[in-house]
Amino acid sequence: MKNSLGSYIEGKIYELKVAGELLGRGFDVYMPFVDSGVDMVAIHRVSKKILFIQVKKAKYNAKRRRWDFRNIPLKEVEDVSQGHGAFFVFVLERPNKTDLFLVLPSKFIKMHKDNLYPVNNPGRGRSVAIIVEEGFGETAAFIKLKGKEERIPVRLNNWDILLG
Repeated sequence: MKNSLGSYIEGKIYELKVAGELLGRGFDVYMPFVDSGVDMVAIHRVSKKILFIQVKKAKYNAKRRRWDFRNIPLKEVEDVSQGHGAFFVFVLERPNKTDLFLVLPSKFIKMHKDNLYPVNNPGRGRSVAIIVEEGFGETAAFIKLKGKEERIPVRLNNWDILLG
C-alpha cells in the first residue's frame, strides 16, 4: 500500500505541474475527483477550445540517454480520444530535477500504435511504450520505433500544438 500511495502522490504532483503550465498559457483547468482516463479538462480562455488531457511521467535513463513511458493502454488512448481534442502530456524528468514536456495528440499514438513497442499488461489490456530519445539542443528529441532505425523527430515544450 505504501508504494502505491507514493506512486499516486508522485503522479498527482506531475499532474499539478502540467495544470500550472496550462494555467500560465491561458487555460482554465478542471481535474476530476476520480481518474477515469482523463486527468484534466482544459478550456482555453479566449478560444473556448476544450481539451482532454492525460499526463504521463518518466525519469531520465542516463545510460540509454532516453525516457521510457511504459504501459500506455490503447483502450485509454481510445477513451481519451472520444469527443473533444485529446492530448497526452509526457513529463520528462531530467537528472537536475527540471522537467521538459512533450505534448502529443492522442491521434498520433493511434496512428503509430503498430510501430510503438508493445507491452504485456494483463490488468489493462493491450498497451504500448513510448521511448523518447535525446536530440540535439534543448527542445529536440526523437520517438524510437520498434525494430526500425527510423525515429520520429519531435519538439519538446511544444505547448502550441494544443491550439494548433
